[in-house]
Amino acid sequence: SGSDDGTIGTWDASTGAPIRMPLIRHHSSVYTTILSHDAQFIFSAGADKAIHKWNAQTGDLVWRTDGHESSILCSAISSDGKHVATGSFDCTVRVWDALSGAQVGVLLKGHSKPVIGVALSHDGQTIISASHDSTIRLWDALSGNPLGEPIDGGQGLTAFAASRDGDRIAFGGAD
Repeated sequence: SGSDDGTIGTWDASTGAPIRMPLIRHHSSVYTTILSHDAQFIFSAGADKAIHKWNAQTGDLVWRTDGHESSILCSAISSDGKHVATGSFDCTVRVWDALSGAQVGVLLKGHSKPVIGVALSHDGQTIISASHDSTIRLWDALSGNPLGEPIDGGQGLTAFAASRDGDRIAFGGAD
């Protein structure tokens, strides 16, 4: 879990007890955390505009990468664990190499308001993003080109999820 005080904690899923608190400290609010599929690494991001990779056992920082121009609000890891996608208050989506932290592919621009949700299809070919502009967009992961027209998420889009295979999208909002 991430917190406004910049801490990241890990918890035992069966008991709810903290495994280690706080695990790590950011210099500002943490808005999104991901545990790698093998539970060896934690990816975190937030108000500092950077994505961090931490060793989940030791708490040591593996890498930190800047790129977004504003707070990172959401993140997702690919099914193969090789890529992490982030969505930001700067209205963009970026994809990172999970091993090195290097940006992969092109900057995805098309939303007019902050990106609040991001997902990667199971095959890694499609990136899905949701925004406060009330749209959900599908992107070709290789070229960065939009796939079709944006999906209308209705007024006040606040929640978003994609099926593991990327074939289904669920979303909700104020309307």
